Amino acid sequence: IKQLIDNKLTVCIMMTIGTHNQNDVIPLAAVLGDLGVEAFVLDRFIPEGQSSALQKWVLTSKELKSVYEKCYDYFNKSIKPRMLLYRTLFCLLNPKYDHIGAMCSVGNNALTIC
Repeated sequence: IKQLIDNKLTVCIMMTIGTHNQNDVIPLAAVLGDLGVEAFVLDRFIPEGQSSALQKWVLTSKELKSVYEKCYDYFNKSIKPRMLLYRTLFCLLNPKYDHIGAMCSVGNNALTIC
């Protein structure tokens, strides 16, 4: 991440949240902000394919809502990284927000490095 930022590339990090890491979102966001990461995206874990055995990582609807509410509160107070709030669940928290929905950017203007 530091090398990308040092070479003037815009860095956006995506985190897939589940029961195993739901408490790590805000601490990670703070570290990413300190590194100079531009944006942060959250999405929920959906077990498919090889990960279908990991049902224990699926957040309940209450847990998921709690994570999104805490993140929404944190990112409304934090300047960096900017939270991309276009995901459906953020729209449910604030239906008056202008950014509702977005197309997938993979292959158009994004690169994923795992």
